[in-house]
Amino acid sequence: MTDGIKATRERLQRLRFRRFGGEHHLVLENADQLRRIADLDEAHWVAVSAPCATLDIDPAFLRLVDLDQDGRIRPFEVRLAVDWLLARLTDTSGLAAACTTLTLTSIETESDEGKELLATAHQVLDLLKITGDVITLEQVREVLRLEEKEPVSEAGVVLPHATGDEATWKLIHDVVTALGGVPHPAGAKGVDTKTLDRFVDEATRFTKWYESGLLESETPDSRVMPYGSDTQALYEALLAVSDKIDQYFAQCRALTLDLPVDTPVGLMPDLNDPASIDGALEAAPLAPASADRLFDLGAPVNIAWGGRVTAFVEGPMQRVLGAVDELGEADWKTIQVAFKAHAEWSAARPEVSASKLGYDVLVMHLDEAGLARVRALIEKSSATALTLGRIRQVEKLVLFQAHLLQLANNYVSFPDLYLDGRRAAFDVGNLVMDGRHFNLAVRVTDRKEHVALASKSNLCVLYVQTSGEKVTPYEVAVPVTAGGLGNLCVGKRGMFIDTSGRELDARVVHMVHNPISFREAVAAPFRRLEQALTNRLESVTESAATDLEAAGGSAVSTVAAGTKGALATAPKPAATTAPTATAAPSQKGGVLAGGGIALAALGSSVVYILDTLRQMTWLNIATGIVAALLAVMIPATLLALVKLHRRDLSSILEGSGWAINIRMGLTRRQARSFTLTPKYPATARGVYPPWRRGVKKRVPPPLSGEPSSE
Repeated sequence: MTDGIKATRERLQRLRFRRFGGEHHLVLENADQLRRIADLDEAHWVAVSAPCATLDIDPAFLRLVDLDQDGRIRPFEVRLAVDWLLARLTDTSGLAAACTTLTLTSIETESDEGKELLATAHQVLDLLKITGDVITLEQVREVLRLEEKEPVSEAGVVLPHATGDEATWKLIHDVVTALGGVPHPAGAKGVDTKTLDRFVDEATRFTKWYESGLLESETPDSRVMPYGSDTQALYEALLAVSDKIDQYFAQCRALTLDLPVDTPVGLMPDLNDPASIDGALEAAPLAPASADRLFDLGAPVNIAWGGRVTAFVEGPMQRVLGAVDELGEADWKTIQVAFKAHAEWSAARPEVSASKLGYDVLVMHLDEAGLARVRALIEKSSATALTLGRIRQVEKLVLFQAHLLQLANNYVSFPDLYLDGRRAAFDVGNLVMDGRHFNLAVRVTDRKEHVALASKSNLCVLYVQTSGEKVTPYEVAVPVTAGGLGNLCVGKRGMFIDTSGRELDARVVHMVHNPISFREAVAAPFRRLEQALTNRLESVTESAATDLEAAGGSAVSTVAAGTKGALATAPKPAATTAPTATAAPSQKGGVLAGGGIALAALGSSVVYILDTLRQMTWLNIATGIVAALLAVMIPATLLALVKLHRRDLSSILEGSGWAINIRMGLTRRQARSFTLTPKYPATARGVYPPWRRGVKKRVPPPLSGEPSSE
């Protein structure tokens, strides 16, 4: 190898970086550069963890990359995906083009896995009756859909209609009914080897237990069934009152301790609540305790237990003791002993799901011939699953070729976020609101957590709830990066266009306020001053109006009272007019005097201001105004510059669950691109001065995240 070739190769193998947002990002434009991520420590990756739910990439691809299926992409998973893909391809030109079309000659054939991938790809084309050496993602998925619809498919999962034999169909159907079955790609439930083995085990245990209590054909009864076929019903009637009768005789024994057992504590119900009354009756004794420990069957019985006691007396009690009028404690023991063997047998009943099918059905399904037919179908399905697995490997190869470089450019580095005409994988759509396009939106799962981080980003952030027909509502965080706040506020409505082009309703549900642009930040103090003056003038006006209303009302009331008093106390006209003549001028003079004082004060103020201005030159006046403006503008400008320079996009992602290594500064180009006021057409009239009519609209990045198929 010549020194020139060696130097060229070493130069090509060097890691190359570009500066975006004030940080260095690894250049990843082709397979050779993608291979270099193995040489870059994860501390220099932009992200080291990302939730799959926030990435707008093919979900099947993300599931394949997410090896531990925890819903997050981690560096080791990206590295393994890169290693697998580059080991399977000899021609990697499709990565840079993000092609969903795979040329079969690009598959390496030196390894067994490569040979298997190539053979399976040809098999897919043969099934579709397509000739050639090119296969597409849609062709692979079409074959997968056809295979998955078959009743025999997917790692040993067999659906009931996988067979035309009625007995086999019923066996598979009943196993699914009893045990729940295993999910099948077709959407139904089927049976696999593990499920069938569990069914056989449960059915065998239950039938053996059941058969141990069956009656012999030549004998009417047995030890387990002492009263023949009536035993089970008699035992259930006994069981229904067993605890209550035990309670009764225990209370009878308690009488020897001289305890007030006839009035149990805590049984007093709420007489306004029927449920409380019924509960108290259910818990109350069957009957008052008796010192002779006899249960008088002719005496009144707790009404809540009357029916069950009658069934016991006419059933198991009469079969064991005959017709009696009272039940003693010794008699009660005799009845319990009579059913002891049956009670032990009942307690030994296996608690298995298969028992719901019944003994006769289980015996039928334990037929070895029927089980063998199902096992043969499962074995066949395992072979089908092997074929499906190979087809899915071909799908994996095409998906990795189409999306792995895109994932790396939204994980290892972030050029898709910073370069014009490209859309980041975590950007889920465009918001149209307030006459503007907002071209960056990140999905939010926990608003409270997101707001806490976004508040430190120096960005103005809208939290927008989206909704639409047949769309599960979700929330996105949208940064406002250019212009001003305008009419944006909580409750503002607009339209959200997702990456598939669907137009959804959008409503602002929360906002994080921060400076949006330099102009708005500098003008903020003056707007606050304007608002303060407006509020103050409104306050003064309201106060003056209130004082005027009070003074006027008081004057009118005083005049009216004086006139009324004068008329009431003076019988003669001469005496009547004198007070009136003095009262009215007095009130009038008071009002005029007050007004005169106010006018005099106002006049003095005006004269003082005019005299002061006369003594000042226009230069002094201008200098004073400029100094006042600078005193406000200089700190406001510095603060605005600092805040705008510190705007950080990483907080938008971290609030959605990303782990970001670097500070993602917001460039001026990004700011204008993320918040865009579209231009009118060049042919429009009446909206622009003549010199601006030819300005073209700045085109936002394409909505669709689908890769090219060319």
